[in-house]
Amino acid sequence: MATQSAPPAFNQFSACSPSPPPPHLIFDPSFLSTIPSIPPAFIWPEAASAHDQHASTPSHSHQFIEVPIIDLAQFRNSSTSQTVANLASQASSDIGFFHIVNHGVSQSLIEEVHAHTQGFFDLSLATKQKAGRFPGESFGYASSFTGRFSSRLPWKETMSLQPSPVSNISSLLEKVLGDEHRDSSKVLEEYSKEMIRVGLEVMEVLAMGLGLDRTALRRFFELPDNSSILRLNYYPPCQQPGLTFGTGPHTDPTALTILHQDNVAGLQVLHNGAWFTVSPRPDAFVVNIGDTLMALTNQRYKSCVHRALVNSKTARRSMAFFFNPGFNITLSAPEQLVDETNPRAFHDFTWAKFLFFTQSVHRSGVNTLHSFNSWLAAQT
Repeated sequence: MATQSAPPAFNQFSACSPSPPPPHLIFDPSFLSTIPSIPPAFIWPEAASAHDQHASTPSHSHQFIEVPIIDLAQFRNSSTSQTVANLASQASSDIGFFHIVNHGVSQSLIEEVHAHTQGFFDLSLATKQKAGRFPGESFGYASSFTGRFSSRLPWKETMSLQPSPVSNISSLLEKVLGDEHRDSSKVLEEYSKEMIRVGLEVMEVLAMGLGLDRTALRRFFELPDNSSILRLNYYPPCQQPGLTFGTGPHTDPTALTILHQDNVAGLQVLHNGAWFTVSPRPDAFVVNIGDTLMALTNQRYKSCVHRALVNSKTARRSMAFFFNPGFNITLSAPEQLVDETNPRAFHDFTWAKFLFFTQSVHRSGVNTLHSFNSWLAAQT
């Protein structure tokens, strides 16, 4: 990937300017996290009501939810595996997310990934931009979505990496860190392998919960075709957190998202018309159902609507592993999930086509899958 030239500094335009922001703005947290008034491009009109919703509570908009807990050690026990699968299936059908514990990923590796994530985002903006991604690309560094959109921009930085089928982790990090990239590459490669292992096991759990053979869903995601994405997220402080989102309300177009949060609350999920905060838990991963798995299960599982809040005091960090099928594998709901009561809800598709749709055609939100299905129908 060619080195991207630096666009004009974001702080060169007035935060009070009524005109649209100029093209190719950048998100510079070292500057923006300190200014009292955020630029108009980052304002979400719906954010004010989100923060005011529970303003009278001491937790400042944080109404916490009791998260379903899936114990993978119990799933591996033949006497309790079906019970665990049923619990995961109920959570996936109802709220679309759950915690997994006893996943087998060492706490020391998780802590190393957090440390390397923080080390990356502590670098200067100019250094991180050496791995900047261009519009239409899925991998590399991004300062908000300034290269794609001019309004409702998220208050965050991201670094997206591809661990398989051919890893670009080392090559992208080398652009930023030079010869010092090797330790970070090794840690992130190891973590990605663990995430793929966990994702494949979760697919077995979810298949059994639907009464399918435990390999019925897993087979779409096997290596070497698996095309997952590791995304490192950084949400810097914001002096007007009630006007913006770290990430706006959306569903993930992916199959599963396996997320680890640091100790700063901010992830919220929509359940029964209300927003609830998911408490960070060091020993657990948050797993949420994405659009691709919703389609693959013929809507038996629910794609989870979620968002990320920011605050004025403390930066927040997370690692999201977007677990995906092979790029060119045709995704079609198993016949056991299709009947007169539940007719096939979505056209067959490939992850490559869905990824193109979200990167080049449509801005992801809460109706991405249905918009994609309509787009597919128009292509035929």
